[in-house]
This record gives sequence, structure tokens and C-alpha cells, in this order.
Amino acid sequence: MFLFLWLKRIIKAILWLVVIIVLIPIAGLAYGFLTTPSLDTTPLPGVTEGAPPKALADKVRAEIPGYQRPEESTFLTYPEWAIVYAAREYAGFVDKNQPSGFPYLSYIGRFWQDYAMVIRASSTYKFNLDNHQMLVIIGTSHTIEHAIQWAYENTVGRVTEATAGKRTAVDIYQAKVAADYAGFLDQVPWYQFPYAEKRAGLFAVQPAADDSAVRTSERKLAFGLADTIKQGYADLIKSALAATTDPACSTFTSGPRVRSAR
Repeated sequence: MFLFLWLKRIIKAILWLVVIIVLIPIAGLAYGFLTTPSLDTTPLPGVTEGAPPKALADKVRAEIPGYQRPEESTFLTYPEWAIVYAAREYAGFVDKNQPSGFPYLSYIGRFWQDYAMVIRASSTYKFNLDNHQMLVIIGTSHTIEHAIQWAYENTVGRVTEATAGKRTAVDIYQAKVAADYAGFLDQVPWYQFPYAEKRAGLFAVQPAADDSAVRTSERKLAFGLADTIKQGYADLIKSALAATTDPACSTFTSGPRVRSAR
């Protein structure tokens, strides 16, 4: 009986988790459409549309393999930059401030607003399933990560901030890691980031003489656990990609390197 009840609870928890994950992009896009206006399609003065000269187009296709892509992908690449900019702005914020003050929820909203906007912009094109799958996956992941970090930093994080009274050595180290990650995303996929190396560096940080032991221990535990989870997830993605795809060209990219595959 006990085993049956335990199994039932596990199944129920898994089902609730699946429901929540499915609802995230639905709620996110609903928010995005409700909080963004319809597109202004009035042509800009002096701007004309047209294909490039055939000789130039043929030359580019021949010299740069994989350069050409479906036109709607140009629009659908844009929401990826919301994640890149969030990483940049988080790094800039924690360089001088405590992470509890960062507006995590606003950056969740911005992704879904950008996604809703490009859905409108690309509505006249053929539905690109690959692009939309990628955006739903990274948008859901972005939402979960930022929501968890917002909840943690505004509860446990604020308590340990209060005990410290100032930025500690581990806070400064994590700010540097955030800056490294923000720069990394411009050209390299997120799953190539050396989370395990950064975790080792975090554990090796020596606190200053007046640093709070509570804050130091909490930061090492929290970010060490986060790095462990991310490194494990990244390793799984790298293994899957190694078995199914060719190495991606890094000179010309279709967008920021936050996606799980090109």
C-alpha cells in the first residue's frame, strides 16, 4: 500500500510538471500578444524591396555554404537576442548591485513580447516548425530559470544579503562569471560554457576577512548546485548533437548562439 501511494504521488507530480511546462509558452504568448500592438506595415519612405542581382546571389551561395536560409527565419531569430541581452544586462547589473534587485520577471515578459511580435511579422510566410520549436523550448527554459532565480534571490538571497551587509568575494566572483557568460553567448552555444570550471573557481574563492560566512556558504551552495545541473544538461545536449548533427559554422550565424541546434 505504501509503495502504491508513493508511486501515485510521483506520477501526480510528474503530470503537474508536464502541465506547467506546457502552460508556460501558452501563457507567455498570451501575455506577449496582449501587451504588444499590431505591426505598422506602412512602407518606410525611400525603402524599396527587391532581390539582389543574380550574379551576386549565386556568388554568395557558392562561396558561403549554408548562408542562405528561409526568409521567415530572419524574423524568428530576433527573440533569441532577448535572452542574450538579458544575460548582458544581468552581468552589468550584478557588477555593482546584489542580484536580488534584478528585474527577472520583466526579462521573462520581454522574450514573449518579442516572440509575439515576430509571429505577427512572419505571419505571411510558411510556418517554420523548426524555428518555432526552438523558440518555444528556449523561451520555456528561459522562463523557468529566471522565475526560479527571482524566487530564490528574493527569499533566501535577501536574507543572506542582510547578514552580509555588503558584496562579498563570492558575489564579486559570480559577477565576473556572469560577464564571461554574456560575452560567450555572442558566438558560442550556451551548452559549451565551462560550468564545471566556473564551479571549481567558485569553491576556490577565499572570503575576505570581514565577509559573512553565511552569505559565502549560501552562494557557494546555490550557484555550485546550479552549475552542476547546467553542466549535466549541457553534456547531454553535446552528446546528442555529436550523434545527430555536423559542427556549426561560427563565422556566419543565424542568430545568437543560445539555441540547442542550428
